[in-house]
Amino acid sequence: MKVIIVGGGKMLYFLCRLFTAKGHSVVIINREREECVRLARLLSATVVCGDGSDPRILKEAGAMGAEVALAVTPQDQDNLIICQLAALQFGVPRAVALANDPDNVEVFKK
Repeated sequence: MKVIIVGGGKMLYFLCRLFTAKGHSVVIINREREECVRLARLLSATVVCGDGSDPRILKEAGAMGAEVALAVTPQDQDNLIICQLAALQFGVPRAVALANDPDNVEVFKK
C-alpha cells in the first residue's frame, strides 16, 4: 500500500516507521529542506520537499496512486486542504487530517 504523509515532527516520524515496518511504501512531504534531509537519512521513505497543500507537489509525490493520505501539519487549514485535494483531485480513497484544535473536528468530519 502506498501512503503519503504530509507534515513533520515526531508524529510523522513514528507513523512512517510504523507503515514501513509493515511493508508499506511511504512518501513524506515536508516544507523544511533541513528536515527533509534529516528524514531521508533516518527513514526508509521517499521524501519530497515542498508544500503538501500544493497540487503540483502532491502529484510529484504520487498522490494519484496512493491509497492513504495523512496530513499531520500543525496547521488545521493546511491539513483540511491537503485531504480534500488528495481525495477529490487525486482519488485517494482514505484521507485523514489531524485536527490540532478540537473546535475544528466537526468541520473536518463534514
